[in-house]
Amino acid sequence: LGQSIALVSDAGTPAVNDPGVALVAAAHEAGIEVVAVPGPSAVSAAVSIAGFSGAGYHFAGFLPRGGGDLRALLADRSHELLVAFEGPSRIVASLAVVADCQPTRHVAVCRELTKLHEEVVRGTAIDVLAHLTDGETRGEFVVVLAPLELLSDDAPATSLAFALELEAEGVRLKRACSIAADRLGGTSNALYDAALAARGS
Repeated sequence: LGQSIALVSDAGTPAVNDPGVALVAAAHEAGIEVVAVPGPSAVSAAVSIAGFSGAGYHFAGFLPRGGGDLRALLADRSHELLVAFEGPSRIVASLAVVADCQPTRHVAVCRELTKLHEEVVRGTAIDVLAHLTDGETRGEFVVVLAPLELLSDDAPATSLAFALELEAEGVRLKRACSIAADRLGGTSNALYDAALAARGS
């Protein structure tokens, strides 16, 4: 009680291609505050304390401003650890898109890393969005999204619905069907035909 414990890796940053992620996740589950030692990159600092496992990660820079582009990125990288920057004026809107299309995806939003007002909020996209809506959104953010676990039983119906959602957000239908088929199941041609039928074309 009241002690500080350091996790040090001799192979690089803890939890970045390192088994330290298990200790970080266990600490979060136990309610222990996890902070990163200041380093050269907010990306690696965020990944090291997020507590999500993955074989590497994809860094997307700043999240796309357009809802359709963001949905396409989320679909393209749904089975990967995805890391991105976001600014204070857009963090709630961006998390709202994540919560809308991938509500059960686990997210860690890291605010003001290694600074006085550092904060890490973890949970499902819906839970994190609720926290941010009621909480502090000043400062700079690093968003870490865990790989999405999907249920294969509902893949065809989910794929069609997702393709139509992507199209509604501005993604061309053929591209939307290709993304949905790749990430959620089905074939792009069959999805395209089903999407045309669903919208009465």
